[in-house]
Amino acid sequence: MRFSFLFTLCFLLSNLTYGQTTSTQIYLCELFETEGKLSLTPPLNISNHKGYNNQPYFESDHLILYAGTRNGQTDIVQYNIDLGLENWITDTPGSEYSPQPIPNINNIAAVRLETNGEQFLAAYSTTNNLSSKLITTPIVGYYRWISQNELISAILVDEGLSLAKHNLKKGTLDTLDTNIGRSLHLNPTSKENNSVQSEITYISKKNSQSQIVSISLDGNNKSVICNTLSGSEDFCWDSKGNIVMGQGSSILYYNPERKKTWTVIEDMSKFKLKNITRIAISPSGQYLVFVAESEIN
Repeated sequence: MRFSFLFTLCFLLSNLTYGQTTSTQIYLCELFETEGKLSLTPPLNISNHKGYNNQPYFESDHLILYAGTRNGQTDIVQYNIDLGLENWITDTPGSEYSPQPIPNINNIAAVRLETNGEQFLAAYSTTNNLSSKLITTPIVGYYRWISQNELISAILVDEGLSLAKHNLKKGTLDTLDTNIGRSLHLNPTSKENNSVQSEITYISKKNSQSQIVSISLDGNNKSVICNTLSGSEDFCWDSKGNIVMGQGSSILYYNPERKKTWTVIEDMSKFKLKNITRIAISPSGQYLVFVAESEIN
């Protein structure tokens, strides 16, 4: 895996490095809710590549994008749940991270790191072509699409990450908050006219106890949802309004409208898994994927 000084500095400063000395794998489970209680099937390793396999994102209910490593190189991988097959979308001299589909067009976005250290948000066709540079400055570490021309990102500012809203068509950038974490998600419980989500959720690190916060897309309204789990950087929402996080070897959930405490869904230590980080749930809520390390070499 190739790392530039700038890239390493960016994510060391925010305690959010892509590069890791340990091997991380992506695990898939089915997610069930029975009488208000969540449960998971045993995890299936869908990456099985030595090295850095991370940042899963559901392209659809049955397709997962992630950053996978082969031959010391990080590229975009697409995994088909129904077929149990993977498709390597990129094979480039540089490295790709945090792949996500761009809404309404047949392109995929990813954070691109060139061999010369240049880092930018890029668009790729599904046939391995680097289509265009989307954002070259400021440096985008993490992001979430709102529409084809708008996205929310965590950008590097001074020695931390700030929350920014970009309009690619207009070429504008608005800073919505500072000192944030890397998880960015549209709030499924906040919809305008029952159509699209009107708020973004993220982790605020301004207080000694980190908090999951929701903010309107215009930045005018902000509210605290709950405290995070200690030591955890990543969360996601399911289709029914539950927040899900990993902590150590456990996966837990919190429902802002009902039981307002963190409840364990599953302890993955019985599967010899530890250090659960990134986590994602399919649009329908049927599947959950997470990143973890295995205790078995």
